[in-house]
Amino acid sequence: MILCSAAITGMPPSFFPGHVSCGEHCEGHTLTKVSALVLEKLTENHDLPSFNLKKAVCKWFQDIDSDLNNTIEKSKLVSEILRIGLPEVNVDFFLGHLDENTNGVLEIEEF
Repeated sequence: MILCSAAITGMPPSFFPGHVSCGEHCEGHTLTKVSALVLEKLTENHDLPSFNLKKAVCKWFQDIDSDLNNTIEKSKLVSEILRIGLPEVNVDFFLGHLDENTNGVLEIEEF
């Protein structure tokens, strides 16, 4: 299902300038719910004109890494996935795509 990112995230139209008058044919309409929620989390508390994706991802990693051991175990990932409003089934999706060494744990180096 394709959802409008502005409707999901409440992002201002300036994030996708063409979204204001696109007639439902722009980047804002092609983000999936998971992508939109992740994008919302990454851009939270950031000034969009000076947004730095790498810094935002590292900050989010540090926020999830509650015991500061530079890893995100599945239990930490489950907590974060549920906190941002996604079903737990998405944990294996994230691990499968982000866990480069397939050890079941996300390390900061994998980002």
